[in-house]
Amino acid sequence: MEDYLQELEAWRASFFSSLHIAFQGIEFVKNLMRGKAAESTGAAAAAATVAPYVNEKDVSDLKEIKKMGEEFLRKVSGRF
Repeated sequence: MEDYLQELEAWRASFFSSLHIAFQGIEFVKNLMRGKAAESTGAAAAAATVAPYVNEKDVSDLKEIKKMGEEFLRKVSGRF
């Protein structure tokens, strides 16, 4: 039983570490996009058209990631 508990704890620690890295990536992208928006605020007033900061691929990628997360949580919650 102790071996199982140790393996469970090791997996938990690894999983949280992976989530932490993913959250850091999310924060990086969010901050990068906010920075780009802030940089171009002045330029946007001078320009007639401004390219959107979020393109269709960004939106579809986010939807896919959210879907994967929901599916994963559903599978995991059914196991514990």
